[in-house]
Amino acid sequence: MRRILAVDNDTDTLDVIEILFFDTEFEVVKSDRMISIAEIAEIKPNIIIIDCSLDGDSGGGLCADIKANTLTKHTPVILFSASPDLEEIAVRAGANAFIHKPFNIFNLMRSVETHAI
Repeated sequence: MRRILAVDNDTDTLDVIEILFFDTEFEVVKSDRMISIAEIAEIKPNIIIIDCSLDGDSGGGLCADIKANTLTKHTPVILFSASPDLEEIAVRAGANAFIHKPFNIFNLMRSVETHAI
């Protein structure tokens, strides 16, 4: 089974992601707080979905840290946010994809399928 790490301070969004992938080949690991590179390396996700706004911390910054670390740099990252600057944030952070909130569930699922390793 492949693993999705979903990082968002909105627990309702995390629950929606978990429900979307309930009966698929993906297990969803949820975090409602900023997560460390060491924790990510331990989880070993096949893909990471990160909200850009994490209680004052930057999801874009976390993505950049993931891409800069030798343990996690090959893990695909999807950034999502309601920010009008999402595309610019995603490009700067090295994200593999980005999705605007509110998101279309089919687009999210397709993006995960396309990018997961």
